[in-house]
Amino acid sequence: MNGLDLTGLVEPLNYRELYREVGEKYGVDPELLYRQARQESSLNPLAVDPKTKYGRAKGMAQFLDTTARQYGLRVGRGVDERLDPVKAADAQARLMRDLIDKYDGDERLALAAYNSGTSRSPASARRA
Repeated sequence: MNGLDLTGLVEPLNYRELYREVGEKYGVDPELLYRQARQESSLNPLAVDPKTKYGRAKGMAQFLDTTARQYGLRVGRGVDERLDPVKAADAQARLMRDLIDKYDGDERLALAAYNSGTSRSPASARRA
């Protein structure tokens, strides 16, 4: 190369630490969030699922654009914060907090609702 040592200028993001921080911030089990993202996207912040009738899920948390916007992520021409792992993890934790509250602390139902669509009823989340 040209003799410049760039080692250490960009430190890789520690996803376990990221999920520990957002989990503690919103009162959601950090391990649950980490495993959820690992299941959704293999912790790939640039993951893109095939388009469905609901749209295309993107990022580590695999948000559809409507859910992403509901949780404060900008999605539009030239910007897609679903692909930002820090912002997506924060939104994921807030969404899970809301779902856990909605299902009276039942994390399994909250996970089912996350995967089947956040607007579904508790009964349909139970079937998911």
